[in-house]
Amino acid sequence: MSNTEGITVRIDKETKTEAERVLNLMGISMSEAVRIYLKQIIYRNKIPFEISVGKDQAKTAGKKKVAEDLYTPEDEAEWQRFQDYLKTSCNDIGESTS
Repeated sequence: MSNTEGITVRIDKETKTEAERVLNLMGISMSEAVRIYLKQIIYRNKIPFEISVGKDQAKTAGKKKVAEDLYTPEDEAEWQRFQDYLKTSCNDIGESTS
């Protein structure tokens, strides 16, 4: 019996088609690409690329609010590190975190 499990992902047809086109050029199956992605999450203990909103959207919604809505810390120390990061990054684009 195999030691693998299946997953199901819902994605629009255009994204799937374009991803398959690129992966075929690379000689990688969709399953292998997902496996690589998941292994990188485990290896890095995070998503292996930056996820962000555009500066205009961050300024409109408030970067701190957007970030807090997307992030759930596991403990108080991690939350404090996140708050410190926000203070630094928000100051870099001229926003207040208060």
